[in-house]
Amino acid sequence: MEIIGTIKEVFQPTSGTSQRGNAYTTQIILITYGDQYPKDLALTLMTRQVEAYSAHLAPGQRLKFSFDVSSREYNGRFYTECTVWKIESLQPQQQAQPYQATPMPAPAPMPASAPQSQYRAMPNYGPQYGAQAQPQYQQPPSGHPYGPTAENLPFPRQ
Repeated sequence: MEIIGTIKEVFQPTSGTSQRGNAYTTQIILITYGDQYPKDLALTLMTRQVEAYSAHLAPGQRLKFSFDVSSREYNGRFYTECTVWKIESLQPQQQAQPYQATPMPAPAPMPASAPQSQYRAMPNYGPQYGAQAQPQYQQPPSGHPYGPTAENLPFPRQ
């Protein structure tokens, strides 16, 4: 899930050891979300996220939080936790500079006599290489040297 909210409070990190003997750190942040009817939501940061984001979080920041929601049962009661896996800033990284058109440089002049090896003709691939043979040019049916005109089109003009 994703939510955009403002940090209301950042609690101190809590460290501990799991039943398997692994060290972990958690930190809870309280955010406020919603415009018309604001609500509070407690999000939990786990060890890697505490290391990555903890130093950069402060009350009043408006951020985008990506998190997973999970519930577990203990002694007949259910406990729900929102675990953050990514936090994104809503502020652009750099202010966009206004576009300024720069003139294009003049093209370099062509050499008067270029060596033939520099400008080779493309090879002519014929039917022996699997290419289709190019049809020969045919004179347009109108007989006009530059093609049909409005007066000699093969279909009536409307």
